Amino acid sequence: MGFHTKRSNARESVITMDYRDTEGALVRRERSERAEFSAAHLTTDRGATADVVHSTIAGLTETTSERVTKIRTVDGMLVAVLSDYALPSGALGTTVEYRIAPASIPATRKARKIWRALKPYEQ
Repeated sequence: MGFHTKRSNARESVITMDYRDTEGALVRRERSERAEFSAAHLTTDRGATADVVHSTIAGLTETTSERVTKIRTVDGMLVAVLSDYALPSGALGTTVEYRIAPASIPATRKARKIWRALKPYEQ
């Protein structure tokens, strides 16, 4: 597994992540890397991670698709993005991308609290 960063322009970079899907096949995925977010890998699955997020901060909304769970404030500001990640053991973990900027907005302060609650599960 690895990360490969390619510059597409001065404002955005694309990150390619290699990970193993549930059948064990190596899959390559690309997505935009947002400058105002930081990412970490967790040893918990996406559902358990979402449960920790909702028990830490009340009143957040969640949109879940097959691959990604987006967590937002009630006014729609994106706080965190959860996606599946294959752990070295082969088990399914979570990649959490959480807001780190701008520091003055409530969504960033909520993301900081969420990260403190998730830090013990970091790989």
